[in-house]
Amino acid sequence: MIYRFSPRDLEAMYEVIKGVPESTFVAAYMSQVTGEFYMDDLTKKILDEYKVEYDLLEEIDPKTVSFFYANPVTIDCSPYEENIKAFVLAHSSDAIGAVCIGVDCEKEFAQDLMMNGWQYFHWLIPEKQNRFLWRMFFSKDEAAEYIGHFFGGFESAGKWVQALPGSLTPPPGGVSLKDMRRR
Repeated sequence: MIYRFSPRDLEAMYEVIKGVPESTFVAAYMSQVTGEFYMDDLTKKILDEYKVEYDLLEEIDPKTVSFFYANPVTIDCSPYEENIKAFVLAHSSDAIGAVCIGVDCEKEFAQDLMMNGWQYFHWLIPEKQNRFLWRMFFSKDEAAEYIGHFFGGFESAGKWVQALPGSLTPPPGGVSLKDMRRR
């Protein structure tokens, strides 16, 4: 489960998180739009254990955000999926999916990265220091275009797109791959 919440004492929450042993990964992500926070089950358990007070605003099914792994090496991210989904939702609660592109692959996606950089993020696996590049999607159409352009040969990619929830209009300001090909 992913939780959207508002801490009653921000400093107390940060002190608890800083005090958790390094061997335990815990993180809460703040939305830059609303100021609310998102966390996964492990983080909630720790905050509850340390009696950090917060207002629980919403419980979100993690299936509302779907992931596709473009490179089998990215399977390293699977133990952190709920936490990454909390990060995605904090970045944009309208996201329906994200693709984990891989490690050190920015050059291959440079043109889309320049045009739609706000839809990309790096996620660092704590114990391995691997920086995985991810891209978020807001509609099936957008995901299908991107996946078709970059991963069209993967049958699993097409199945992932078909299984995405809902269909939202991409946020204004984004540039489509079709627009890039015309330039």
